Amino acid sequence: MENKLSEKLSLVFCKSETIQITGNEIFDWVEPLNMKAIRAKVILWMEEHGYFRNDYKNEHTGWGDIAVTKRGIEDSLQHFSGPEKVQSFAALPEMIRNGILVATNPGKSYQTGMKKHIFAARVNIGDKSKLVGFVISEDGSGRRFYNHELTKTENLGGLSSHAGTIGLGTEKANRTRQDSIIATIQKWLHRTT
Repeated sequence: MENKLSEKLSLVFCKSETIQITGNEIFDWVEPLNMKAIRAKVILWMEEHGYFRNDYKNEHTGWGDIAVTKRGIEDSLQHFSGPEKVQSFAALPEMIRNGILVATNPGKSYQTGMKKHIFAARVNIGDKSKLVGFVISEDGSGRRFYNHELTKTENLGGLSSHAGTIGLGTEKANRTRQDSIIATIQKWLHRTT
C-alpha cells in the first residue's frame, strides 16, 4: 500500500511544474561575494516584493495557510547560503505552491506537537536544474510555516546536498546525511523508481 502511494507521489513529482528563474531576480551576482551584504539584500528584496505573509497555498496538499516569516528566512540564510540557495529564494512562492509533500516527521523531542513536512520541488536557476527540498513546520495548534531548511542537489540521482558533507564518507557525515532533507527525498525517489 505504502509503495503504491509512493509511486503515485513520484509520478506527481515527475509531472510537476519546473520553476524557472534567472538567478538575477534579487540582484546581479558579481564576484567577490560578501554574504553578509547579500543576506541583507535578500531580506529587503523579499520585504519589498511582499514575500512575508501567512497565506501561501500548496496545491498538492490543499493547505492555504502557510506563513513565510522574516525570522524564518533569516534563519535559513544562516545555514550555508551559497549563491544558488540565495538565488532560489526568488522562487519561494512557486516552490511552496508546486512542492510535493514526500514525508512528515515529528519535531525534536522538546517540540511537543511539532511536525516537519518535507517537500520537494524542481527549480531551474538559469540553465542549472535543481531538486529543492524544504520544510513546512506545523506547530501543535496547526499553524504552518516555511522553515529554514532548504537545500538542493545537482540532479535527482546525485547526493550532493550540503548537509552531511563534513568529512565525506565518515560516520559523522553519514549520521548527518540521515537527517538531511535531500536524503529523505532521495530515499523516497529511489524507493519509487
